[in-house]
Order: sequence, then structure tokens, then C-alpha cells
Amino acid sequence: MLTMRLILQIFIFTIVISSFVSNPASGTPKVSPALLNRSSLSVDFRWKQISEDLGDDYGKVVDSIIVRGNRATKSYVVTREMATREGEELEREKLLRDYSYLKWMGIFSDVDFKVEDAGNNHCILIVDVVERPNLFMKYPYPVVNYDFKKGISYGFNWKVKNFRGVGEEIGFSVLKRREIEEGAGLYWIMPWFVGKRIRFSTSINAYRRVEEPVGIEYIKSRYYTKFSFGLPLSMSLMRQLWLGMRLSIEERESVQRERDDLELKSYKQDFLLTGFSIYYDSRDNYVSPWRGTLISFDADFYNSFRGLRQSYTFYSFKHDLFVPVTRGISIISAFDLHVRDGDVAEFFRMGLGGSTDLRGYVNGNLEGDTKLLHTFQVKAHVFGPVIIPLPKVGKFDVTVSAVAFMDNGLLAGHFDDIPDSQVYTTGGFGIELLSPLQDRVRFEVAAGESGTAAFIVSSHSRF
Repeated sequence: MLTMRLILQIFIFTIVISSFVSNPASGTPKVSPALLNRSSLSVDFRWKQISEDLGDDYGKVVDSIIVRGNRATKSYVVTREMATREGEELEREKLLRDYSYLKWMGIFSDVDFKVEDAGNNHCILIVDVVERPNLFMKYPYPVVNYDFKKGISYGFNWKVKNFRGVGEEIGFSVLKRREIEEGAGLYWIMPWFVGKRIRFSTSINAYRRVEEPVGIEYIKSRYYTKFSFGLPLSMSLMRQLWLGMRLSIEERESVQRERDDLELKSYKQDFLLTGFSIYYDSRDNYVSPWRGTLISFDADFYNSFRGLRQSYTFYSFKHDLFVPVTRGISIISAFDLHVRDGDVAEFFRMGLGGSTDLRGYVNGNLEGDTKLLHTFQVKAHVFGPVIIPLPKVGKFDVTVSAVAFMDNGLLAGHFDDIPDSQVYTTGGFGIELLSPLQDRVRFEVAAGESGTAAFIVSSHSRF
């Protein structure tokens, strides 16, 4: 039986093992020493030139950090996200992490570093940034996603990135899937709450089922408000350890069967969600990591306090490993475990397939309360970042990578049934596009044992 104690033991054990197999400075999984000592750990060819230009300055003490080129972004928003600090030596590994992280914060088209000598082995670090055009930072745009199981969904997003010039994000989205379902959401993300290194986000969401299926359990509508906090448990920005907490209140109307009752009935319920996360993160960036590790454990506890009494828990454990093997190729190995325990309604039981797990798997009848997934991916840089000046708009950046992947997954009725469950395998390839349009979009083709190819377009890929 899966217990909280067992999951925490697995989480701690995984962090310890990852610490032993990582570079002490950067959290990069160990590869050959020659590779670690080269600037080729970055896929970005621009970084190679930057690093070579700064070759004689590594080891100097940074007296001050000056940010230039920022018109909408406050300077401290850049410096607070940097592992390189004033009063410390200029280190190649930290600066590489800073370059990748700042470049893919989602608000800059380009990032450059220069050093001015200050004498006595001291220096001034200059960070030159080019902000992304306002056209892509605060105006609504259409969204179209295609999933071979769910079909086409469409709508629009209105994101205001870098809200107030402090790296916050607010947004509103509407999404509809044909005449089946529709939803909307409003959110606000603050990476530094009240100026402190505390992550805070809040959201209001609504969902409605347009059609009324016959003979199955389903959610007719749900409305919920959610608050999330993230508290740092480590000072390092190279290896971050966080504790997350969640609170949500939900009003839900659903059609389901009460326990030991075969009749479908409509129920109105109010739920209280409390949850927590603990995660370790050494990735070089959040949009399209090239190196580093992410390990996380999440637990969400749902309890109804009005209407039909139900109580259930969602657990998840993830381990993502990103290993650069050359300047242009990185491999990704990711492991996911999802467990749903308690009075879980039929509509919350998990399946396989879609855009985020076993891509290309088409058996929609398989269901379970425990899902185990693994993916192995090879990502190869094709070109970019290419900076394209657009008249009256600004500088538009584009980066393209090719991806090949093999997914494995199983679905079990209970955690104890994992050893006896069948493992399914799919594979495919795709293109990853990084740009101001949606930060990251993937176009993928995948196929499973049936040989039927599935085409997937998504802006919310797991990796």
C-alpha cells in the first residue's frame, strides 16, 4: 500500500542520489570531465561567443552588476534572479545558468554579458537585455490545440507578461472543444510576493459541460478559486528546494453513482482542497530546459463539506533529468507516478494517451487509479535563437529544436497492482518552437502498437 511515509522516503532518497550524480556548481548530471569544462554545455551558440569573450575575467570579484536596455523591466528583477552575486567571484557555471534562465524568463529576446575591469582582480558585470515586443507581451492572441483523443480545442489567451515591470504575469483565457465543453480562467502569478522570495499565485476558474452524455459519470460544471504559496527551503539559485502549499474552494455539479448504487444521479457539492508540494530544481530554465534535474512530490486532499460526502487524495511524484551530451544535443529522461486514493469518482479515474503522457496511445477504454510513466527523449538544436527586427514591432526571437521520443506507461487499478500490469510503448518525433507567441509550442507525430499515427499540437508539453 502506498503511504505518505513511503513516498517521502522515495523523494528524499532520489534527492540524495541526484546530489551524488550532479556537478556541485550547477546541478548538471555528471558526464565526461572534458565536456563539463567546455562552454558547449549550452545549446545557445551565442553563449559560446560570450563565454570566450569573458575567458580572462572568470575568477574576478564582481563589485557591481549593472543592467542596461531594460525599458519596462526594473533592474532588480534581473539581478535578483541571478546566481552571480556582487561580492563573489565571476564563475562560468553560474553565468551560464544566469544566461539561460534570463533568456527564457519569457520577457527578453536577447541577453548579453560584458565585463569592465575595476582593478585589483575586481570587475563590473554589465547585463545587456533586449525586451520582447509589447505586441507579444500584453495583447490577446488565438489558441488552437489538437489532441488525437480530445480533438480540436480553440479559444484565446490574454497574457500580460512582466506585469508592473516586476516579472509578474496576469492572464485570462477561454477555451472550447467543439460543442462538448468550455471553460475560462483568470490568474495572477507573483514570483516574488511583496518583494520577498516567496511565490504566490491565485486563480479563478470555470468549467461547463455543453453536451450531456448518457450512461456515464461526468462533471456538469465547476467553479473554483485557488491560492498557492511557495516557500524557499534553500538559499541557492543553482539548486533550489521549495515547499509549496495550496488552498482551493470549489462548487461542483456532477452526475455520478453513489457507492453501492447503480443509479446515476445529479449532485451539487462544495469541496475544500488543501495540498502541498516539495520539490528540488536545478534546471537551467523553466521553458525548455537543457540541463539539470527536477524532483517533485505533490499531495492534494479533497473533502466535500456540502452535498454528497466524499474524500479523496491525489498523489504525484516526478523526476525529470536533462543531460547535455554535446553543444547541440540533450537527452531527457522523465519518470512520473500518479496515484488517486479514496472515494474517487469515475470521471477522475485516469487513462493513457494524450499530449502529456503516452503520446500515440489510442485505447480510450483503459482506466485506473494508478499511472506510471517514463519517457526518453533526444532534443537536437536546429537553429536559433534568431533575432528578427520587425518594423514598428521590435525584435522577435525564434529558436527551433527537433525532438525524438519513446514513451512507456502502465495503468493499474491500485498501487499494489503495478507489478502485474501491462506496459505500453509508443514513439514519435516532433518540432519544438520557442518564440514570443506562446513561449513554447510542440508539433509532434506519435504512434503505438496499432501503428496508427497521431498528430499532436500543444503549448503545454511536460518537457
